[in-house]
Order: sequence, then structure tokens, then C-alpha cells
Amino acid sequence: MTSVDGNSKLRRSIAGRLLFWFLVIALIPCAIVTAITARIAATALEKSVRDNLVQIAAGKANELESYASERVRDCAALARGPTFTQAIRELAAVPGTDALHEAGAEFREYFTYVAKAFDYADLLLLDGDGRVIFSLAESIPCGSSIASGSLVSSELAAGFDRARTLLQSDLSGFQPYGKAATPLAFVTCPVLDEGRVTGVLALALGPQRVWRILSDLTGLGDTGEIVAGELVGNAVLITTPLRHATNAAFRMKIPLASAQATATQRAATGDRGYGEAIDYRGMEVAAAWCYVPSFRWGLVVKQDAAEAFGLVRFQRLAVVGLSLATILGVTAAALAVARSISTPIRTAVAVANQVAGGDLRADVGDTADDETGALLGAIQKMTNDLRGLIGRIQHSSVALISTATAIQATASEQQQVITDYGASTSQAVAAVKEISVTSQELL
Repeated sequence: MTSVDGNSKLRRSIAGRLLFWFLVIALIPCAIVTAITARIAATALEKSVRDNLVQIAAGKANELESYASERVRDCAALARGPTFTQAIRELAAVPGTDALHEAGAEFREYFTYVAKAFDYADLLLLDGDGRVIFSLAESIPCGSSIASGSLVSSELAAGFDRARTLLQSDLSGFQPYGKAATPLAFVTCPVLDEGRVTGVLALALGPQRVWRILSDLTGLGDTGEIVAGELVGNAVLITTPLRHATNAAFRMKIPLASAQATATQRAATGDRGYGEAIDYRGMEVAAAWCYVPSFRWGLVVKQDAAEAFGLVRFQRLAVVGLSLATILGVTAAALAVARSISTPIRTAVAVANQVAGGDLRADVGDTADDETGALLGAIQKMTNDLRGLIGRIQHSSVALISTATAIQATASEQQQVITDYGASTSQAVAAVKEISVTSQELL
């Protein structure tokens, strides 16, 4: 018998049909429920990852904005102080650099206290023409002018112009200046004397505080990090140390339209969003990005996709494994149930065929305590009754044969008697004839 014939026979058999419908009834609803449940769970996990990254990005952006606003308010409050007004009034009238150092000595102690108390890297005073008339840390030397030389295009010069013309405090972007080892950002605020702008107070901020804010990677696992970038020309300048490139701050540049750091590029251009992207390492990540106006930075909170969606992938593998285990278990159960029904039926068919062939010695063996067991028991009883009936018939046949033999023997005896009787009769007739003859002779 070929395998095709075997499969066809299996499909036509009760066991095959029971197995098929058992699997259909058991597995299709299970598969539908499993697929729906897995999809809902995967969507929930993906939403959890998205919400976590978006929430962290929004929280860090708000924290940076709050820090910038706090620094701007500090500068505005200090600029209204009489000491700063007096210092600009007196120092603006001093012509030479050496004389500025001598004249500023009386203010240095107070300005040093202010800078340390408010955690500023430097404190500058500029007169109305943009000349530096006081420099606490000498990041920009006294006597320098932001209206000429290399400082004309600096962030400080732009902040000075905004403070002087718009009469409001402003935070400039980070940029390296003079002797400063790290880039500085200046908070600039106009100093008014009797309602007239006499100069500008510039307080320098180092990036360390900002880096501390962004170095808190709570909730980002083992591969998460926060990347900040600033749009500079046709490239994005990374402005924070990176987890995998600690010296990248203000050194690493990502060209626009590059295949790497796509989320950072979008954030630096003012976009906000969430999605899967390629980071500066070329790795696939889940990222949320936004723009921080005060610093003019794009902010990206990212996590490697392998880790971020690790639970989703594990769940999918678990669902596949459980599905396979369920299929195997249901198939085994279906086979057991099908065999528990088909085996007694096949036994009953075999017994019936054996009886039909004239063999009444068939025995169904042990039977189960169910409907199939009752069927086999009935067939066994029928076979036993039939065997008993045949036995009785055979016994009756033997008795009939014995009776027939006895009757035949009796008939033979009767025939002998009749034969003997006939002989006697013949003798009597002969005797009569002789008597008649004798009588006639006597007459």
C-alpha cells in the first residue's frame, strides 16, 4: 500500500475525521485568541517603550528650559543691582587695559562671590560699545572688543546686541572663547542707569551642569543614552559626551542628510517625534526627539532596538513556542481520543468479520467502561450466545441422528418379524394344501 493510499484511508477513517475536526475545533479558536492576545500585548509593549522615551525626552527638555530660565532670571536680577550699575559707570570711563585691572580690583571680591554663589564660570561687564571692561576669569581679556576681531561673529556678540537693543535677557549658544578649556554660553542682560542702557552684564555658563542633567539615564536600560546636537551650517554638532564616545562633545559632526544619527538631524532642525532610527554608530534604535529652544539644541533620547523591543521579541518567541507545544499536546490528545473511539470500532469490525467467516472463537478482550465498551460487550455477548446456540443445535442434531438410528434398527427388526411371519404363513398355506390333498385322497 502506498503512502497516498494510506493517507486517503486515514482521511476516510473515523480516526482521521475525529483527529481533523478535533484539531480544527481546538486549534483554530486557540490560534485566533493567541494571535489577538499577542498583538495586543506587543502593541502595549511598543506603546510602553514609546511613552517612556517620549516622557524622558520631554522631561529632559523641560529641565533644560527650567535651568535656562533660572539662569536668565538670575542675570536679570543681578543686572538691576547697584553694584553692577556703579561698576559699569566707573569702569566705562577707564581708558587702558592696565587701568581697567586696577579699577576693577575693588569689585573683584564681590563679583567672585556672585559667580561662585550662582555657579557661573565667568562674569563679564561690557560697556555700551561692546568693550570688555571687567573679566573675572579672563576667558575674554579686559580691553577686548566684541565689535571687532574674532569676537564679532561670536555668540557673545549676538547676545550683546540682543540685550542692548531688545532690553531683555538672553542666553547665547555654547562656543569656545579664548583661554576657556570648554565652550561657554553667556547669559546677557542690559544694565540700566537712570533708564539708559550703559552696558551689558554677561554671565558665563559651562556645559557641565547641562551634561549632568543629560547624563542621568534612568529608565534607559543598558544601551540607552541622551544625545544633544546643534545645527551648525550643513552639519549637526554633537554637544554632549556620548556613552560610546565620551569625547564627542563639541567635536563630532554629523553631516545633514547622512544615514547616521537621523533622529539627531531631525531634532536639530526643530522637529519633534518618535520612531525607529539609525544612530551615530549605525545601530538601529528606538528614539524620541524634540527641540530645546533656549539652547537651540536638538535632543534625542534613544535606546537600542534590540533592548527596547527585547521583551516584544521574547514574547513572540514565547508565543511561537507555546503554540507549537499546544499543537503537539492537542494533536497527542486528539490521537488518544480518536484511537480510544476507533480502536474498539475496528475490534468490533474484526470480530464481526471473524464471526461472518464462521469462526465463533472471537474474543474482544478487556473493554472500557463507556459506550464503545458497551458495544464490544454486546458483540461479545452476541458471539457467545451464537456459539451457545450453535452448540445446542449440534447437540440436537446428534440426538436426532441417534433417534433416527434407533428408528432404523426398529424398522429392521420389524421387517425381520414380517419376513418370519411371511415364512410361517407360507408354511401354513403349504400345510393347508397338503391337508386338502390328503382330504381329497381320503374321499
